[in-house]
Amino acid sequence: MAELAAALAAASIGAMIFFSGLIAPTAFRALPADTAGAFVRALFPNYFLFNGLAGVAASLLALPSLASALLLVGGAALVALRILVAPAVNNARDAMKAGDALAKAAFARWHRASVVVNLAAIALYALAVWLLLGRAA
Repeated sequence: MAELAAALAAASIGAMIFFSGLIAPTAFRALPADTAGAFVRALFPNYFLFNGLAGVAASLLALPSLASALLLVGGAALVALRILVAPAVNNARDAMKAGDALAKAAFARWHRASVVVNLAAIALYALAVWLLLGRAA
């Protein structure tokens, strides 16, 4: 089961890097800002949920181990981004578009939090894969 957990976590890492590192930036370079924003706004809640649930599933496959705990923490953090942070980012963006001068700072703060948590989840998943594949000996 450890190999399956590692494969699931590694696939999720690949998806996270691909979408956050390639797809989202490309959308903002290739599309008008409003279109790219709408695309990313629709994509990332599903991204957080999918990758979070992948981490939780991998954690169950890795029981009992430190890797399981790392995957569970990373997965739960991504699901929390979906539930708590994505709506806050969207609300701040809407307020910015409506002319709220304070919303820009709120948007930057929430967006930065989502990036930091996303990077932390990638690191937790990577460490879990490393542990699951026996590299920590």
